[in-house]
Amino acid sequence: MRYTVDRVSEGIAVLETETGERRTLELAKLPENVKEGDCLVEMNGTFSLDSKRTTRRKRKLHAWLKALGGSGDSAPQTKKK
Repeated sequence: MRYTVDRVSEGIAVLETETGERRTLELAKLPENVKEGDCLVEMNGTFSLDSKRTTRRKRKLHAWLKALGGSGDSAPQTKKK
């Protein structure tokens, strides 16, 4: 099954499936240095980082933010009048 790390806080990670379902898991059960936005794959109860999918997802989000008028580096920016 595939997941995206929604958030990490106090040793707990909230993972989201492709269908929007959420799962809470101890951070210790995930790959070292996992962070928000990372894509994971679970096979036989073991999680691994999907680097290619993470990179594709971040590029897509960057392009989306840029199309909205933001820099793509962070949250969309509003134009000054």
